[in-house]
Amino acid sequence: MISAENKKWRWLAICAFSCLGGFVCVVAVLCQYMATSVYFPEYAKFEERLALHQAAILKDLRFLDEKPIFNETVHTADAQDFLSQHISWSGGDFKPLNTAAHEVLDRHKDLIGTWSEGEKHVQNLLSQSELMSMDVSWVDEIFKYDHWNFSSHPVVKSQMQQAAQSGSFEQIMILSALPMPDTTQARKFLIVYFLQHYKKGNAKKGLLALEHMAKLLHTSGNLVSNMSAVALLKTENKLKQILSLKESTLASDESLMAYKRVSWAWMQIALLPWMQKSVAVFEPYMKPQTAACVINGEPSASQDYMKDFFEPKFLFENDMSSNFASLRTFHKAIRKVCQAQHLEIFDQTTQAKNNPLILRFPASPFILAAKEVEPTKSLNWSRLPFVRRFVGSILLSIASPNWLRQYDELAEVKK
Repeated sequence: MISAENKKWRWLAICAFSCLGGFVCVVAVLCQYMATSVYFPEYAKFEERLALHQAAILKDLRFLDEKPIFNETVHTADAQDFLSQHISWSGGDFKPLNTAAHEVLDRHKDLIGTWSEGEKHVQNLLSQSELMSMDVSWVDEIFKYDHWNFSSHPVVKSQMQQAAQSGSFEQIMILSALPMPDTTQARKFLIVYFLQHYKKGNAKKGLLALEHMAKLLHTSGNLVSNMSAVALLKTENKLKQILSLKESTLASDESLMAYKRVSWAWMQIALLPWMQKSVAVFEPYMKPQTAACVINGEPSASQDYMKDFFEPKFLFENDMSSNFASLRTFHKAIRKVCQAQHLEIFDQTTQAKNNPLILRFPASPFILAAKEVEPTKSLNWSRLPFVRRFVGSILLSIASPNWLRQYDELAEVKK
């Protein structure tokens, strides 16, 4: 027979557990509410803004599909190993290349700019003896290559493999700090190469090199390289205008602006599968020449890197497995089109051993490779039911800039 004292403790235990269960339910409901009612509506706004600019985006996509700037070919010759001998990389343990030619470039900050002074500026560059005599003969070799895959660099490849085997939190840290080649430096080298050949009376050879480097940048499939390709071809157009050159133009300023706008817009379009919205209207234009491959190169454009925050399901958490299934189907299609199957390593499910409750890494993602920095400990929020959805929503809102700003500006101009 249970004594009165034991009955008392039993009821206290039941009440305590009931209170704890009630508290857990309240936290779950609150986190779910915060995630779905505070941050997720931002995605509804994204969809509304995409619908607002859809006609303009499709117009640009049709234009680039019919009159492509870059005609894509099968990737057979990667320029990565060759260009890494001449173009500096930044991030991690990389140090800038320091040849005589690099020192000359560092002294001439005016090589790229607004070109507002027109012919006076070009003539000033042509009069600089150290620019006209610096060794850029290596540029002759770029025509041997048909693409430039940043991910094939051994350091980048190693870090991507490490990221693929890590949980979402570490994945974000690693991928946000991946080294990148100095595409601005590449542009400077090509401008010098052109000016040297123009002075020798062979402007056409210099222009062809400018155009080929722009093509290589385009094949890299990320936003930075796409914008660098645009800048290089706009410089080409400006040089031809200033120097009254009659050679045909690879891309008009109109087509370059269309390419620039859709490069950003694809980031917004890439959100649709995760929101389980149709991309059917855009599917015919998922091609390299329409800049669609930029989706593969921007971690912030992919919710797949957030899978540990949203895909696991605990009691009261929404089932979002179908969101990620739609997203992976979309990614599989775009990777095939862009010859980027090497990114399929990110489709695997995170192993529990690779996603510990306590993480150790440098406090800043930009010093991941700094061996002398003492790693810090951090709670892995993706392992905490309920709270992870709320934290994941905050991270998504931070990583979602205005991808359609170019079309906002276009709409303002047309008013």
